[in-house]
Amino acid sequence: MSQKNVSVKKLSPPAIVDGLIVAAILVIAVILRLPIIFARETLLPGDEVMFGLMAKHILHGQFPIYYWGQSYLGVLEAYVTAVLSLIFGMNGITIQLGGFFFYQLFLAINYFLIKRVLGFGSAIFTSIILLVAPTMMMEESVRALGGYSEILFFGALGFWLWLKVFEDGKRGIYPAALGLTLGIALWVNSLFICYLAALGLMTFFWQQNGKLNPVRVLLLQDAKLPIWLKIPFYAIHVFILFYVLQQIGMFFHGTGKPAFQWKTVKLMLWLISGEAVLLAFLVLGWRKLLEWARDWSGLIAGFVIGYLPAIWYNLFGHGGYRILHKSGMIPVSQLAGKFQMLFLSLIPKTLWGGKYYIIALFVAGLIYFAWIHRNGIRKASVFFCFLGAVVLVITFVSSLFADRYLTPFYWVSAVAAGTLLAAAMKKTKGAGALLIIPFLFFNIQAHQAYLKHFQYEDIYGLVRFLEEKGLKGGIFDYDNSYRVNFYSDEKQIFIPLVGMMRRPAYREFVSGLKRRALIFPADSTNEKEYLAAHPAFKPLETHTFKTYRVFVVDENFPIPG
Repeated sequence: MSQKNVSVKKLSPPAIVDGLIVAAILVIAVILRLPIIFARETLLPGDEVMFGLMAKHILHGQFPIYYWGQSYLGVLEAYVTAVLSLIFGMNGITIQLGGFFFYQLFLAINYFLIKRVLGFGSAIFTSIILLVAPTMMMEESVRALGGYSEILFFGALGFWLWLKVFEDGKRGIYPAALGLTLGIALWVNSLFICYLAALGLMTFFWQQNGKLNPVRVLLLQDAKLPIWLKIPFYAIHVFILFYVLQQIGMFFHGTGKPAFQWKTVKLMLWLISGEAVLLAFLVLGWRKLLEWARDWSGLIAGFVIGYLPAIWYNLFGHGGYRILHKSGMIPVSQLAGKFQMLFLSLIPKTLWGGKYYIIALFVAGLIYFAWIHRNGIRKASVFFCFLGAVVLVITFVSSLFADRYLTPFYWVSAVAAGTLLAAAMKKTKGAGALLIIPFLFFNIQAHQAYLKHFQYEDIYGLVRFLEEKGLKGGIFDYDNSYRVNFYSDEKQIFIPLVGMMRRPAYREFVSGLKRRALIFPADSTNEKEYLAAHPAFKPLETHTFKTYRVFVVDENFPIPG
């Protein structure tokens, strides 16, 4: 089998130089993001403030496993925030430092990973792209939203450990560390499934030594089984193929909105996983399967330990874990705008081409992988193709209304762009590096414009005002209700008028109050709509604090939820 080097020639600086480079990367990351962290200190949305509230409860001896109201989003970040609060105090800045801590770890491990896989130049340029990222990614790196920085870190760490185990043949603690990493990551954020799928595919193809025939795999020709046992597997393959073709047809001839539903996607994932386990049992037999489990006992044990919080919750927490949560789908017409935010405002949206651009990405990925596979290139860099393909699929069928779901996609794109820049620099004797200047220029400009939109909000003043009026709680909009709870150190408890009731104990507290506050931003659409819908509304008192209108009501006022 031939080996071909498709990466940029590696330059290997001494370890001390690597250490200095990583230190510089981390320092620059802090300098660039501190203005965002301080600007957002009093403006954090309710979902982020929740991590601060959970961190406070952790410091008082509670041990949550999942985010309040979402039994699939692990709260490792809340524990880190609790520890950081012992150093920096409990405030809006510390909440952001929890997610940023993992982003810093990601930047460090990513440098060493990309340097090993694609070379020193690719590692440098990828790090620059991740440092001076588009504004959306700059903000995502400091947001406390439940594991989006964490999956970048655990994904990079998982790949690095995979290389140690499979490419270097390392044993000892490495398989257990890999399993532990994957288990923790899957507990923390279910979006990590794209990394698991990529690593699983890479492992499968790696073992085939470049001799894999996909047709033989689909037809089970390598599995010496009677036809009556093969029929159920054929049925699964036909179902998946029919479903995919059906969705492609609807994509082209339907309303322009992907019809994928997570319920069916999850079913396919479970079918494929079950098929793999059952085939392993039928083909290998229970003795060889036990031998395999013994050989990989460290990896299996590590995964179980890392995933233990989720297992514990499912056994004793009376809640269900959802491997991929169902949500709305993004119309194709919005795809260009979403991808636009990830990269350069320099590129006109017309060049993205909507659905045809996405199709071109898929086709390009398939051609690239086919070329690599045909040439028998068993390089570690191949698994980035797998990750890119899997992330694209999940991006394509997932809800993109939450831009943070795109963080793995941006990582793949940064690696690809970094490698292209390194290749351009090599071929043009350094002149190609100038290609990164427009990227940096436009991103820094956008970043500066973004910071100008922030205005300090006197949430502490509102807390003091409510305390002076003797109001211990009430009803607010979703974000502000949890913000008041946090910034008042839960001396005042508010619940959202509309939106998810994250913590039932808050509702019970407000229900027991004799005097409650109903608060709206003064003259806001929400206030006008509420008053128009309730013409008989008669508050006991009305107060105005800066930009807020505070209506005082009695215990007869209906409690939401």
